[in-house]
Amino acid sequence: MAKKTDENDKQNLTEFQPSEKQLKLLQALLDPEVAPSVTAVCEAAGVSRVTYWEWRKNPAFCEWLQARYMEHVSKLMPHLDKIGWKAAGKNFQYFEFMQRKYGGVVGQLESGVRGAMEELGKLMYRDEDKNDGHGTSQGTD
Repeated sequence: MAKKTDENDKQNLTEFQPSEKQLKLLQALLDPEVAPSVTAVCEAAGVSRVTYWEWRKNPAFCEWLQARYMEHVSKLMPHLDKIGWKAAGKNFQYFEFMQRKYGGVVGQLESGVRGAMEELGKLMYRDEDKNDGHGTSQGTD
């Protein structure tokens, strides 16, 4: 009996047909001018928050919404990556984010960067010990 329910659920997920209001909700989610809140998205789509949360209880709707959302976002990735890599040249946080996004590399980089930062710190402190903080030598080198 449970097997039949599982089969029905899978069938429902693949056959989900969104309503006009659900399509409007997706458009509102994807619209960069709409604030990233449930209230703003619902208002833009002309849907009540209660209806939105009722839809969210439906696994077929959630799968459809996620798939369509990711489909759209994946089309934006090259542009977003370009922005991220450009910003990474000026801000280490962007660099770190881009590395995390693409996985694997960040673990190697974290240990390498951490080690490099520690070495840099040692060199800076060593240089401070030699100078009085104003660039003048305190004595022997």
